Amino acid sequence: MSHETLIQDKTVDSYIGKLRSIFHDFGRDGEWDLRLCLGNPAADRSIKEYLRVFTMEQLKARVQPKQASPFLIGNLDCLTSHIEDQMKLPNLSTTQRFVMAQDQAYFKAVFFSGDRPGDMGQVKVPEILRFPNNNGFLFNHTWGKTLGDGSSIVFGIRRNPQTNICLVRGIEQYITIAEQLKIDLRQGYLFRPTNPQGAIINAPFTLSTAEARLKKNMGCDHGATLHGFRAGCTITLALSGVELSDVMDHVGWTQRHTAVYYLQLAKVLNPGGASSLLTQADLTSVTQEWENANDLRRFISAFPSAPLQKRPNDTC
Repeated sequence: MSHETLIQDKTVDSYIGKLRSIFHDFGRDGEWDLRLCLGNPAADRSIKEYLRVFTMEQLKARVQPKQASPFLIGNLDCLTSHIEDQMKLPNLSTTQRFVMAQDQAYFKAVFFSGDRPGDMGQVKVPEILRFPNNNGFLFNHTWGKTLGDGSSIVFGIRRNPQTNICLVRGIEQYITIAEQLKIDLRQGYLFRPTNPQGAIINAPFTLSTAEARLKKNMGCDHGATLHGFRAGCTITLALSGVELSDVMDHVGWTQRHTAVYYLQLAKVLNPGGASSLLTQADLTSVTQEWENANDLRRFISAFPSAPLQKRPNDTC
């Protein structure tokens, strides 16, 4: 099988860009000098020539990029219901119970944030603030698609009346279960992996681990991917009446064509497509009305190190 059927040229270009960034962060700048082994090897002319030839092969083979199928809000409801049922099984180990509680919170967070799944795995608990009236969370994260990109995105998630898919309830449930298991999540990463021995470690939740968990819960035949969560979020917002500019702000896009690509407008407006399916759901609870985030004086830490008194309205 030739390589043009295995990977897209834009993906290769992205990998090369990431390699250049890695070498740059280690002080390896400038043209690559093979004789002296100086400069940035990922910036060598041979790399650029390889990418050019690779792209031409893609065009000749008429290879079209495949877009991830949107993971819609109905899929999220099925996924979280399945995990909730699994959590009720008897004789679960501490690690199994923690993993299930984490999975339901993580998948809700990826969907409703519209964020890159890998970025969501790097959320730290102190970065989450609770709304003054306790009806939602405010997330503030500063990650980027490439190393050194310090873009900051602030977004809020309100409590959802559909408790099964409520992100705020999901995170609170996750924190509560972790506390019952004597696992302290109030400092460090919110979502954490386990090591081969089953111990929970304070490290970023990796994308590969999350993808494996998704396929395990949805079944390999479903074809669900975490990349499809982002498309599902944007489609849900668009069909709820949210303006495209607001969708872009929520997800963190700066280019209109990126939003249009994810929204798959031609498919969304197809009477027999996603639009028809989504109209059967109550989308009013998904439409987000964002508050002005400039004044955070009345916001408090969502999960402070020293527990506060129980607040009212702490259920979805």
